[in-house]
Amino acid sequence: MTQSTIMRRVTYRTRDAGVISICPADVNSGIRFARRDIGGEDGVVPADWRHARSAGDDLDLVNEAGVRVGKVSRVLAALKVCGINNAVIEVGAETLDIDSADFDGLLGVLEKCGCLRQADDCCGVTLGKCAAVEAGGSSAVALPAARLIVELFVESELCEGGWCLVVFDEQLKSGAAGGYDFGIHVKGGRLPRELVYRQMLSALGLLALRGLCGDMQLRGVNFTPAVGLKLLKLVDR
Repeated sequence: MTQSTIMRRVTYRTRDAGVISICPADVNSGIRFARRDIGGEDGVVPADWRHARSAGDDLDLVNEAGVRVGKVSRVLAALKVCGINNAVIEVGAETLDIDSADFDGLLGVLEKCGCLRQADDCCGVTLGKCAAVEAGGSSAVALPAARLIVELFVESELCEGGWCLVVFDEQLKSGAAGGYDFGIHVKGGRLPRELVYRQMLSALGLLALRGLCGDMQLRGVNFTPAVGLKLLKLVDR
């Protein structure tokens, strides 16, 4: 399995979370956040599901020293969309309150910079088994897959039967129009884009926490970070 890091250090100034710098990292090192205001090893927070905490529609990360980086799903989703497996993200704030405009801007910066392919002696990793948890009366499922496809059944009164199937395909890139159209297709009817956006960021952020496990499929009804974390815990037993 070939991994990728960012080609060079890039810096992006957000509206509310200050300056974020994304730096290249070694193969197999994964994604790590580094709090500039704390420094040292205590300020490093790995983006691993074992450090993840559900925070409503978003995800927080807390390391062993109790250092927190909040609302990380949008940054993790941007890295996932751009195919970046290893990176150090330097932040100066505890909470990364990144809105949709910042997300689109960060995607543009990452895509313009490009990725550096890295050699990897490890075998590709996928899920070894299927797992399911209850999610709002229905089941959310994690499955092995040949390539990353995330399918979410999202409740919507605008859809026939009350449900839509939302598909994100990693082989699709963001469209020139921007917005929420980065590889997202809605089948079965109209769906409010903001709802699609929140659901997909949750799923993509959780997939980024899986590290080398890129060939993974998540299916869920009203998918939330809390449901996704339960799934990841089940498949890692």
